[in-house]
Amino acid sequence: MTWIQVYNPLGNIFLSALVAGIPLIAILYMLGIRRAPGYQAAILGTGSAVVLAIAVWGMPAGLAISSTLQFGHCFISHLVPLFAAIVALRSHCDQQDSTQTVMPQQTNGWNVRRILIP
Repeated sequence: MTWIQVYNPLGNIFLSALVAGIPLIAILYMLGIRRAPGYQAAILGTGSAVVLAIAVWGMPAGLAISSTLQFGHCFISHLVPLFAAIVALRSHCDQQDSTQTVMPQQTNGWNVRRILIP
C-alpha cells in the first residue's frame, strides 16, 4: 500500500507543527506533571501519534497500525535481549562487594574508599 505524506495537512505550517507535537506534549505531561511510569507515557504517546496520523494526516488505518506493530516487533526482538543482559549484569555486580570490585585489598583507608565510592 502506497501513501504519500502531506507535510501541511491543516493549511497552516505552524498549526500543523503544533498538532504534530501533541504526542511529545502528552509524553512530557505524563512524565513531568502526572509522574506516571514511562511505559504509560509511551503508550499514550504512541496512541496519540497513531490517532493523529489517521485523523489529521490521512494515513490509512491499516498502515498506521501495521507500522506501529512493526516497530513493536523490532523493539521486542532487538532491544529486550539487550535490556535483559544489562539487568543480569547489574544484578551480578550488586551481589558482589562494591569495595572489592572498585579497589583491591591493598588500601584499607576509609578516606580513599569514600573518594572512589560516592
